[in-house]
Amino acid sequence: MTMAGEWLLTRASSREEAWSRLGHDVRTQHLTALTIKQHGMVGKAYRVHPVDRAAEIEELYELAVAASTRIEVGTDPGATGAVDVDVPEVRFTRPAWLQEIGRDTRTVSFTVLANGAKVHGRWCEDWIRLGHHGSLVARIPRSATEVAQTPSPKWSADRLLLPPAVLGTICLPALLHGLTAEDDVQPWPQARIVDPGWGDGPDLEGYLREPALLGACGRLVTRPADLRRAELNGLPRTGHGGLSALVFRDLVIGDGPVTALPPGRVVTEAMQLAGRRTGHEVLVDLTARGPAADPDDHFLVRLPHTSDLLDAGTWCGPWQRGPGPWTSPWLSVELAAVDLWMRRPAKPPLQVPAIPGKDLDDRCHTP
Repeated sequence: MTMAGEWLLTRASSREEAWSRLGHDVRTQHLTALTIKQHGMVGKAYRVHPVDRAAEIEELYELAVAASTRIEVGTDPGATGAVDVDVPEVRFTRPAWLQEIGRDTRTVSFTVLANGAKVHGRWCEDWIRLGHHGSLVARIPRSATEVAQTPSPKWSADRLLLPPAVLGTICLPALLHGLTAEDDVQPWPQARIVDPGWGDGPDLEGYLREPALLGACGRLVTRPADLRRAELNGLPRTGHGGLSALVFRDLVIGDGPVTALPPGRVVTEAMQLAGRRTGHEVLVDLTARGPAADPDDHFLVRLPHTSDLLDAGTWCGPWQRGPGPWTSPWLSVELAAVDLWMRRPAKPPLQVPAIPGKDLDDRCHTP
């Protein structure tokens, strides 16, 4: 095998203190790291191995080369960590037909000790909550002043329009479970999943955050790793370190040109009635607006996995924020493309018959 470019092989001697804190026995284990630089790109690969057994240099070299090259989506990156990624151009807009119904604000400041030095970090969040007929459908940053003077989508009985708040409610728990799991056994959507690294700065372990392509084309591309996972599994850190678990500040889901919202029913609420935490065998109750003053409709939809919902639809509408770190456009889904278990109209409001000479309180106690 011909090795090209500049490369450096290191051993774990300088990491003995960190390994001891993590429970490693430095007398029986070594960490071998290979760093390669070619065409101005740096790639790293790591392997944990017994002291009496050498690391497979060719394997390390192939992983490091893959990490230093733009990996074609759909290939197996192995344990190379973050790959070069083009962050989608997310431009938050506020459609005029959505109403402001509140704000979410949060400020996080922290100081950590990393490599013997204090590292300070801080980030602020200030989101405007956007609603449709009183239900939260999306959020936008307060700094997003652009208002799109577009009319509300026309009504159509054959299509559902799912806003980011609904998509995140359905898909985010299983997505985070897959990103934090030790193994990769769950399905992944075809859409790109990107941590854009907005705001730069360090994670809660003092490691610098960088953009990372986490998933694409139905597979996990980069396995997120904090200090513990990096040392135990031989992975490069990805800037997702937290106090006791991985932390994701921003996740951008979806890509492609954003188009206008097509005719359809705007889904304002979603409730998971059954399903596993991995996102398998999920039953979701969707509340969709009816035409004009008609009552809402409820749709019971069965999903073999929550990622199937993303694959069944088409991205459209503006980029907006959902719950937690979720950021995406809207999703247009044909009713014929999902497993619709039941459709039922919402119950009309209770009508109390009028009785001459009686006020409301008297009517409620009339036998």
